[in-house]
Amino acid sequence: MRAAPLVLLACWWPLGPVLAQDLKPPLAFHASFDGTTAAVAKGSGVPVQVEGTVAYRPGKVGQALLCGEGGAALRYATAGHLRPGGGTVAMWVCPLDWTGKEDEFHVFLEALDPGWLVFYRYYQGGILTLTGSDNSHYTSAASPPIDWQPGEWHHLAGTWRARRLAVYVDGKLAGRADAALLPERFAETFVVGDRPGMCPGNARPLSMRSPSTPPPWTLTPSPRPPGASPWCGRPRS
Repeated sequence: MRAAPLVLLACWWPLGPVLAQDLKPPLAFHASFDGTTAAVAKGSGVPVQVEGTVAYRPGKVGQALLCGEGGAALRYATAGHLRPGGGTVAMWVCPLDWTGKEDEFHVFLEALDPGWLVFYRYYQGGILTLTGSDNSHYTSAASPPIDWQPGEWHHLAGTWRARRLAVYVDGKLAGRADAALLPERFAETFVVGDRPGMCPGNARPLSMRSPSTPPPWTLTPSPRPPGASPWCGRPRS
């Protein structure tokens, strides 16, 4: 890891305005980070803890949360948002000072102890969706190594259910694992940000769907659900 945290921008799917009345199943949590850390959520959308300084930068649509050096990591309540039996997290991510070739972790979301759910970039590889009973017993689905450029936006999504874990990069299935090891329950909170460590929690803007939205995903400019951005992850019919 670098001595200084890396800088990331991100926004959860879908981007664009979402009102409480638009938050219908299976969507359970939507944080646009468009000038606010409060999410539209089935449970509490107000962060229970803020680490670092909250700052915003231009996003894919509207604004995005700055994470890593000079930015923040946010912790939210899990209740009503994440279910061990299945779910989906999705986000837009923009690296500011890294490409994916560095031997460094980038953890976009993590809920740990009890159980383990983590969505991250492995320090010598690609993007992973990982679930387990703890940080010693787990299953992961991994994409091939990434090669990004600073300033580029990429759409990431991870799904988990008993039969499969999957990870999607820019709308394409990039990795999967069968017979997933799922925890009986998740921790009371999850973290979004970019913190150093083996498997810390770095995450960005994000939306969560429960139960999991079956893949494959496509990125399409239209049609789109009400309130969503022009580009959003949708399951093929």
